[in-house]
Amino acid sequence: MPHRAQDRDGQRIPGVAPDVQCSDPPVIRPLPALLLLGACAVAEDPSAAASAAASTGPSERAAAVGIPQDRAPGRRTLGSDGAWEAVVAEGGALSVRPAGAFGAEVPVDADVDARVALDGATLVYARRGDLVETDLWRVTLPDGVPERLTDWVGSEDRPLLSPDGRRLAFVSGRTGLASWWVIDLDGARPVPVAAARQVTNVGVTRGRPGVAPEGFTPPPDGTTYAWTAGGLEWVAEGVAHTAVVP
Repeated sequence: MPHRAQDRDGQRIPGVAPDVQCSDPPVIRPLPALLLLGACAVAEDPSAAASAAASTGPSERAAAVGIPQDRAPGRRTLGSDGAWEAVVAEGGALSVRPAGAFGAEVPVDADVDARVALDGATLVYARRGDLVETDLWRVTLPDGVPERLTDWVGSEDRPLLSPDGRRLAFVSGRTGLASWWVIDLDGARPVPVAAARQVTNVGVTRGRPGVAPEGFTPPPDGTTYAWTAGGLEWVAEGVAHTAVVP
């Protein structure tokens, strides 16, 4: 089955998804900073991708993939009010605990992307669903039941709660170009695509596989992104970007 990649002449193109054929059915084997998908290698940063490429043959190197199906290494995220922190292990297990209360973790979910949004008692995270796609889920701490926010084609990850907590921004690759989208957090669940608003790359058409089309704005390629009073702010390939949220 085809999977997507972001390489061109050995260079990783963040957010642009050409089609690459993998020889094996996708099998998820979480490893530190690297995910193996059959014959495809998914690395969360260029150094990890280079390490993976060095240990594989030409066909595997051609299948190195990235955003938005990558996984950041496990880490802790402190909530905006300092009351809670979310802990995602490198294997993807998500737990929460009162800030600083080591050993008091409460399990929440498994196979979770480490880039979560935690604002007060609201936790939003991306969990792997079918194949390598991730969907967004929300849970109210400390003992709420997770509810699914998205069930789209493609992956959604890197959630950001708005300053007022009423909207959610995230990166989605549903169009073939990883872009920022926004949904309201009231209404039907899961949120249909028709009720969402695309923020970046509106009207930009995916062209030749692996080549960033004219006008393409890349998504964040690390952990530097935020929703401020002025809109979305992030860094991609060392360049600062901003976008006004409609």
